[in-house]
Amino acid sequence: MVNIVIDASFLLAYLLPDEKYPEADKAILSHIAEEVHCIAPSLLKFEVANALYVAVLRKRISPPLAQKLIKHMLDLCIEEYPIQFLDALQVSFKHHLSVYDASYLVLARKHRTTLLTMDKELKKVSQEKL
Repeated sequence: MVNIVIDASFLLAYLLPDEKYPEADKAILSHIAEEVHCIAPSLLKFEVANALYVAVLRKRISPPLAQKLIKHMLDLCIEEYPIQFLDALQVSFKHHLSVYDASYLVLARKHRTTLLTMDKELKKVSQEKL
């Protein structure tokens, strides 16, 4: 089974009801069907939980829905890997990315796999040759 790295923006595109991104739906449903294996650095759940909190503050979703989405995220059993801080910092400097974003890129490169993201700049950098 092939590994794919997903970032918080990609997972949120799947989770949030007002976002319609067939690419995100397809990838996560493939993970659920065990056709692919989604992996992420250990910060994924924190980023998603914080984004859901902000969505509640902005009245985009209700608190009960945020809790339901958190439970759904946890049920997905996305495999987490420790953050490679020194590598992420080096990638941040090189590509002018946040350390958060760089941690996803480092993991994708370590596993020689695709990084799925909704972030245009991160997607562009992830498609560059190593």
